[in-house]
Amino acid sequence: MKHDLSPPHLAILISLSGEGGVERMVLNLVRELAGMGLSMDLVLIREESRHLRDLPKNVNVIRLCTRHSNLSITPLARYLREHYNLAIIMVTGAGGVVDRIVGLEVGADDYVTKPFSMKELMARARAMLRRAT
Repeated sequence: MKHDLSPPHLAILISLSGEGGVERMVLNLVRELAGMGLSMDLVLIREESRHLRDLPKNVNVIRLCTRHSNLSITPLARYLREHYNLAIIMVTGAGGVVDRIVGLEVGADDYVTKPFSMKELMARARAMLRRAT
């Protein structure tokens, strides 16, 4: 049974490579989406980051144990698709055709490869939310 989340929810699953610049970009995206009035969960698979300070109140930070640092976003996308009714964008460095097909087949609605444009990712997120309403 899928959980119906209202209003429309968007999951952006991002595989971080540990680069501080990418981490800052992701958190800027979270802040911008939160500024649009969206409530969201930010799932962290790594240790605490100094970039997490001053997140908006409508961002719920979920910290997974750091022993799961090798957790792949593919099974996470599959789990979310099976259990929740939400839009999913996967952002990852795995840009091969097979990687993109697998990501879309397991449940992602969109698949973006790194390096990516923050403006394009925001446009994709807004488009998905528009279609969901």
